[in-house]
Amino acid sequence: MKTLVTLLLALLTLPAMAQLQEGQKDRIKAVKIAFLTERLDLSAEEAQKFWPIYNKYSDDMDELRIKERNEMFLPVNSLARMGEEEAGELLDNFIDIEEKRLEGQRKLIRDLRKTISSRRVLQLFKAEREFNKRMLQQLRGGRRNNSISVNNKRN
Repeated sequence: MKTLVTLLLALLTLPAMAQLQEGQKDRIKAVKIAFLTERLDLSAEEAQKFWPIYNKYSDDMDELRIKERNEMFLPVNSLARMGEEEAGELLDNFIDIEEKRLEGQRKLIRDLRKTISSRRVLQLFKAEREFNKRMLQQLRGGRRNNSISVNNKRN
């Protein structure tokens, strides 16, 4: 079920992200950094250790999303002409990507627990989901408005 949700989320977000211009991606990244920093309430010392770990993880996940799009979703468009062997290879690629994604999350957790508390690591995951949810809402509903903003109110 979790894999299905991940797959559906990727299908929804990849086309939207592909449509973003480079400047918008940079603005979204800046807003995300501010949002996460505020939510985690990082001290200067913690932030100095946290951001290199998180940025490496984020870059690795971006690479996996690109690989997933290129190796998994683009070929699926020709599903009607696809043979069973090719379909099996695509599924094997999907499993490989999911395993790499999970290993990346494991590494992130191990590395961050040396830097911030386990409670804050959980706060990070909650804040990431909240940020992504808000961005999807803005991408869906805010196409009329080109500005990017995320209300930083705590729930």
